[in-house]
Amino acid sequence: MQTLYKRSSVIGCFALLLAIVIGAAFITKRQLDVQVRTEIWVIHTRQVLLQLSQTESLLKDAETGQRGYLYTGKKDYLAPYNLAVANVESHIDALARLTADNPTQQARIASLRAAASMRAKISRFASSRSGPHSCT
Repeated sequence: MQTLYKRSSVIGCFALLLAIVIGAAFITKRQLDVQVRTEIWVIHTRQVLLQLSQTESLLKDAETGQRGYLYTGKKDYLAPYNLAVANVESHIDALARLTADNPTQQARIASLRAAASMRAKISRFASSRSGPHSCT
């Protein structure tokens, strides 16, 4: 009888330990899944921020190049402007693709696109003026 009692307590303890190990494995698996999903979102956010930073840099380059041309009248200053104007739309398109899952961000992309378009129109007008300081 005592042997049966020892045997059942050993089996019971083993079953309890096995249940604890299985529970811990389940919780670990769930946590790893959460971490993987979180990491995917972090990577996505970094891609959006990088694309936004590059777009901002292009817009600054366009403005700087235009300003240099307007101050000096030298067409050399239009090189960064022309490069930026040629590339800014593709960067805004990339931002739109990256934020396609977020309606709020899509509205902001539309505003950014409109502002960049308006800025480009103003820049073309200002750059079409002849020579430095031509505000006549």
